[in-house]
Amino acid sequence: MSDTATRYSGQAKISIRYHDNGECYSATVTSPDGKKALKGIRLSPFDRSRISADGAEAFDKVARAAISFAEHEGLEAYADVKDNGEAEITRRAPSTRTPKVPKGVTRSRS
Repeated sequence: MSDTATRYSGQAKISIRYHDNGECYSATVTSPDGKKALKGIRLSPFDRSRISADGAEAFDKVARAAISFAEHEGLEAYADVKDNGEAEITRRAPSTRTPKVPKGVTRSRS
């Protein structure tokens, strides 16, 4: 059995799978257009005494590690990385829709 999760960093999409049988993670980092990808990232589990291997926090850590590998493959332009070098990770896709304007408010046209 394996669990999967998707994380995002900027415009980069990180697909993660935890493999129970091999007790490891695999990840793929993809650019927004889907043309550029780093596939086959294999990571060993880390200290399980603190977090569940297939929990949300574990998938967040794997996503950050995957972005670190992806930076060396030219995908850093799509990721959102803090000044300290750690990737900003979100658990849902960035919004691509225009926010609604409340009633009575008009948009300024510049």
